[in-house]
Amino acid sequence: MAFRGLTSEKKNLHVLATELSLPVSDDLKVFQLKNLVTDSTKYEEEFVKYLLIIIMVGRQLSEQAVEYDRLAIQKKNTDFGVKKK
Repeated sequence: MAFRGLTSEKKNLHVLATELSLPVSDDLKVFQLKNLVTDSTKYEEEFVKYLLIIIMVGRQLSEQAVEYDRLAIQKKNTDFGVKKK
């Protein structure tokens, strides 16, 4: 589970850096992305914290929506299988 959290953190920081119009690449490590953001002249702590929260919540809502859709399809398929017999 720790690896999933680290992957999510990297994605969030990547989106954050992109939103701040910073030059990012997929090969940057988490600490490099963090330093890129915090060392930027565009870095304003409160704003960046707020933006990161928005990014994290947006990602969580998106993941929940995908899971909800997956479960709805699974339930529909299960109901169809029961009715078919």
